Amino acid sequence: MPPLPPVASCVKTQLYWDNGASKNASSHLYWHFTGGAPSTTDLAAFANLVGTQWGSHMVAQTPNNVTLKEVIAEDLSPGANVPGVATMSTPGTYPTTAMTAETAVLINLTVARRYRGGKPRLYLPGGVSAQLNNQVSWQGTFVSAYRAAFNSFLSGILAGVTPPPAVDYLSTVSYHSGGALRGTPLQEKVLDWEVNAIPGSQRRRMGR
Repeated sequence: MPPLPPVASCVKTQLYWDNGASKNASSHLYWHFTGGAPSTTDLAAFANLVGTQWGSHMVAQTPNNVTLKEVIAEDLSPGANVPGVATMSTPGTYPTTAMTAETAVLINLTVARRYRGGKPRLYLPGGVSAQLNNQVSWQGTFVSAYRAAFNSFLSGILAGVTPPPAVDYLSTVSYHSGGALRGTPLQEKVLDWEVNAIPGSQRRRMGR
């Protein structure tokens, strides 16, 4: 598989979890930035900010057997510096263990473009059996609480970032169109997002 093409003015943050099954379960977020290129030290500081904000706002929604262990921030721009790494050990504080490791909270992201096919989405740890209405839906109170926590998480990152990178919004990146790799990836601003009432599933979090 050929390497993915660079994405100008974009930082990707990869959050790695220890969920008791897979030591490398992860979630990723894309961020648009302006101005000069961040150094490896700058990227490590941004990675640490993301991890700190997770600890400040998201752990109460995260089961106590799921731990954020590392955040890697990578500048996807052409000729970028080495990624920055922040290590940590930030367990969830919700006083119940998670269901199967593959169960995730699905967040649907909205961008201005309208197109057929898969929509941008994000999978994050969270949710236990006591927060289900039934086998196929989360309780409304959990959805509302998770949305509020995630909003505070994003707001804290955007308010706390110290340029470079001069991050100004959460984004998505589209590498493919019609099944073909784009010559220039399409980065789009996230205009809104919603916590899906249906639990998400990622088999790779089972260590497969």
